[in-house]
Amino acid sequence: MTGVQTCALPICFPVTIEGGGGGAYLGSGGGNGGEGGGGGGANGTGAGGAGGGSSLISGGAGQSAADPGNGGSGGASTGGGGGGTGHYGISGARGGSTTRQFVKLGSSQSYLEIQSASTSSTDDALLFSDGSTGNYGQVGYNHSADALNFYTASTERARIDSSGNLLVGKTSAGAITTNGCELSNSGAFNAVRNTTAGYVGYIVNNNSSGTGLVEFYRQSTVVGSISTNGTTTAYNTSSDYRLKEIIAPMTGALDKVATLKPCTYTWKSDGSSSEGFIAHELAEVCPQAVVGEKDAVDEDGNPKYQGIDTSFLVATVVAAIQEQQAIIESLKARLGLTSLITLSISSQR
Repeated sequence: MTGVQTCALPICFPVTIEGGGGGAYLGSGGGNGGEGGGGGGANGTGAGGAGGGSSLISGGAGQSAADPGNGGSGGASTGGGGGGTGHYGISGARGGSTTRQFVKLGSSQSYLEIQSASTSSTDDALLFSDGSTGNYGQVGYNHSADALNFYTASTERARIDSSGNLLVGKTSAGAITTNGCELSNSGAFNAVRNTTAGYVGYIVNNNSSGTGLVEFYRQSTVVGSISTNGTTTAYNTSSDYRLKEIIAPMTGALDKVATLKPCTYTWKSDGSSSEGFIAHELAEVCPQAVVGEKDAVDEDGNPKYQGIDTSFLVATVVAAIQEQQAIIESLKARLGLTSLITLSISSQR
């Protein structure tokens, strides 16, 4: 492999990397490496070969087989380090040094490794420089936080934290008051927008014949969807007859509606007026319209507020109207009969 430029800040120098000679599996150490390349260490008991010299800095002597994965050290802090067994190394004073910051390329496996001097260090990174402007892109690993960070214009834009959560525009998971997006390793997603006006998200279907926007599943069964016809939006819940059994007409709906307690109120958050129901009162009449328990709190003592879905009242209200209409029709029929009797009596006089 030739024509590679290596950088050991603040000095960059070109170097030709040629693999050093590898030793036998249990035999003696390999020979010296070529220009810029390290001598291959033995994979067993043999001593490592001498590090190869570069056109600028001579390589150092090889390490012994006690550290068979490593080759010889570089001759100076900017020198090319020796290659290990099946590796090519670029490093500072690699052999026996406490620095241990180096890059190595694998041969038996395809990888490029950047090894840090310390597990508590800040980002070890791959940098993309913009020359004299000072701005750069960066992919870095923060060892103390065990986070993989991504930068543009010298600013962190996203990270994958130690738990595997993907964070965009934010640096900590679970922060619902911080701008940014979070995709957790458990599949949950949240997006927060605090400082800029506009929508948090968009769901677009540009297919001229498509109507679906979102589909909701419970395990492997569709339980709802959001769709559009190009003009209006529908929020759909499952209602197919094939999902139901023991179907019967609703009775007693008028009595049930009579026990509902609609009310007016103001919201504590902003003092605005509204009308509707109190969740726990509605649950006494139509429990399927209410989610949550009265006065529930989480493990930290924070309120877990109840919610309602008034669409579950539609069937009850419709049935109540039908019952009421039947009563009206019955009364009309009785009044009609009474009128006919009265008219007949009057005409006989």
